[in-house]
Amino acid sequence: MKILVVSNLYPPDFLGGYELGCRQAVDALRAAGHEVLVLTAAPRKPVPGEPHVQRRLRLTDLYDPHAMAANRPITTRLGYFEGTGLSAFNVHAVCQAVQEFRPDVAYLWNTIGLGGLGLFAALQLLGVPWVQHLMDCVPRTLCGTETGAAIPQLADTFNRLCGGRFICCSATTVREVCAGGVDIAGLTTLIPNWVTTAGTLDRDVYLPDGCLRVVSAGSISSVKGIDLIIRAAALLRDRGLHQLSVDLYGPCSDPAFRTLISVLGVGDRVRLMGVRTQAELDALYPEYDLFAFPTWEREPFGFAPMEAMAHGCLGVLARRSGVSEWFVDGVDCLKTDRSVEAVAEVWERILTGRIDPWAVARRGARVVAARFHLRAILPRIVEVLQQAAERGRGAPARSAADTYRLAIITEKSVRAYLQQIAG
Repeated sequence: MKILVVSNLYPPDFLGGYELGCRQAVDALRAAGHEVLVLTAAPRKPVPGEPHVQRRLRLTDLYDPHAMAANRPITTRLGYFEGTGLSAFNVHAVCQAVQEFRPDVAYLWNTIGLGGLGLFAALQLLGVPWVQHLMDCVPRTLCGTETGAAIPQLADTFNRLCGGRFICCSATTVREVCAGGVDIAGLTTLIPNWVTTAGTLDRDVYLPDGCLRVVSAGSISSVKGIDLIIRAAALLRDRGLHQLSVDLYGPCSDPAFRTLISVLGVGDRVRLMGVRTQAELDALYPEYDLFAFPTWEREPFGFAPMEAMAHGCLGVLARRSGVSEWFVDGVDCLKTDRSVEAVAEVWERILTGRIDPWAVARRGARVVAARFHLRAILPRIVEVLQQAAERGRGAPARSAADTYRLAIITEKSVRAYLQQIAG
């Protein structure tokens, strides 16, 4: 197949797991013999060129809340429209790519910041079938406002006109999208996230010197439950359990977490380790016993827990989260409620010998290797893309010129309206 991949950013320029997953999928598709062209935004820092990657798009940075908050309301509203609704500039780039590459199918990733609705419409007008891979509630965001609320009329229009299909990493995310009025349930295939690591099967060394070595990786934020992890370490200290170390990897832009560690007096056992690459974390995970993931309920999935589990780390997962859907409590992971007491309880039971969870951890590593490695997931992705390509074969198409002209007219009209109602 000839596959046009569209993503907001593309590694080595990335925001998080969504973009890293895109890169892994592209590499696997190319290795399987598919011809892939990646169309993405201009990088935010210099990156090496790659023949199959075109960085032609323009990203409206909706991911910087401080910059957005500093804007005047009309500037924010116009920027949000360009980032979620329509960017004629990006429609032009997609039209060019379609003319030059002639794809069988477009494989869209995170389109927030690119004018995602406009890209959907452009591909449909051009007669190119498309599939979007969801690792967050992108359609709901695209049909919403800068405050996060979905616009009912826009959601209804999306439901009527959407000609694409979706791959989604969890039912949690599908439910969140649908709860916003964007009904993608009947258009969606559930396919979990994956790992690419070989992992560490049948590991037999845990708790050296009786110390439980806890790790977590991702953004250092409350939504990921990092504050709960820090407080759980303090609670166990107060209960007299000192054989515990906690290493937290990831970007930390909020000084409140360093302050919390200091105020609770757990600096001797909780460390902020900074950012590491996926390859560096892959080498580090065998040195830990337990991966803590008390994330928020709307967590779509998260790659890091499975990457650690592949190395025999015991996955202790928030009971209500996307990744938890794919594993069985007490069989290949442990699940916990999202509270300080619940997190601490699991650690305490391990340290006091009330449970011996390492058979669960080893089973988790084998399950991840067998069911969640990208080599097992890729055929399912390819099947969805092939079905979309076959469905779209021979679909009526507008010219690239007509598609771009419509984008310009629509963009100018909406911008004029937004400025008018802003007074």
